[in-house]
Amino acid sequence: MKKKIIITLSILSLFVCAFLIYMVFSQVLIAHRHSSYSPSYEKVDISEILDQKELTYDDYEILFKQTGLGPKAVDLLMDDRQYKEKMLEYQDIYFLEEDVDCVPLLGWFTREDQKENTPAFTSIQSGDIFVSLSTHTLGWRHGHIAIALNENYFLESTSLGSPSTIVHKRHLSRYSNFALLRSKDENNSIGQAVAAYAYQNLYNVPYRLFSGLFGRKYINKDTSSFGGHCSYLVWYAFASLGIDLDSSGGSIVTPRDILKSDQLDLIQIYGINPILFLK
Repeated sequence: MKKKIIITLSILSLFVCAFLIYMVFSQVLIAHRHSSYSPSYEKVDISEILDQKELTYDDYEILFKQTGLGPKAVDLLMDDRQYKEKMLEYQDIYFLEEDVDCVPLLGWFTREDQKENTPAFTSIQSGDIFVSLSTHTLGWRHGHIAIALNENYFLESTSLGSPSTIVHKRHLSRYSNFALLRSKDENNSIGQAVAAYAYQNLYNVPYRLFSGLFGRKYINKDTSSFGGHCSYLVWYAFASLGIDLDSSGGSIVTPRDILKSDQLDLIQIYGINPILFLK
């Protein structure tokens, strides 16, 4: 009997050790294969383009690859007196190579990649979507997502046991990579409506990891089982207006699904390969 107990404990110990080794391996090596993108191409002088009053498609593409700023962001900055200076600053930070800190959220199980120096958001409007691929669990880089309520505050859902909450944009500036997305409508009426809906209906709702997996994907928010993870709440806010941001159309919506949605314009990226967004 004593021998069987020793053997059983030994086997359990081996399983525990194997799991711990896998956890470290997956979080350090697998997840960090694509931690934060740094341009492999040359940093070029964009001063002549910035001196032009009107930009061509090629000009916008060059500026995007050099700064991470999409056409809408560039057009907004052109009205700024310090337009050229700010664009060059964005370029400098975009090409800055910096070490990534892998910070624990749930110990080794879930971690988040952070950087000390990341670019400021060019502009934030109600309904804008922040997507980061910095958060990873056991090697799976699932990322995180939040929706802007106004130019300073975002609504997000973070983890099991914690209801959705509102955070200042500073809270999102630590991620090692991000994309800022915006509804395609010119006057941002959709963004404003979505932000108002999110604030009135999706604040302080329970975290549900498997929202959409079982039963109907879109359910009444007043039901006792309603809740959602970060991606689901952003998707739900737009779905309430009849806009489906889930590019894969699956039962579960992920940050990557929304990142690839053709319903949104790309405003800004950092630490993500721009080739993914060039047509």
